[in-house]
Amino acid sequence: MCHGTVDLFAALNTATVKAITRLSARHPAVDFRAFLDEMDRQTDPGLAVHVICDNLSAREAPVVHEWLLAHPGSG
Repeated sequence: MCHGTVDLFAALNTATVKAITRLSARHPAVDFRAFLDEMDRQTDPGLAVHVICDNLSAREAPVVHEWLLAHPGSG
């Protein structure tokens, strides 16, 4: 049982309605980075990806910033 906030990371392909999801109760940047890596593995190359971070401080972490720099079309 969780008595706090839980992060929901989700990606939705609007053409296929396929969702990629991950929950994290701990909120570390490495969990968000793991989600970004999983999303990258499951997404067709060349597909435009838009990343929206609402109230997620992990987006400022170096490990996430490095991923965004390596995927310039994903921001």
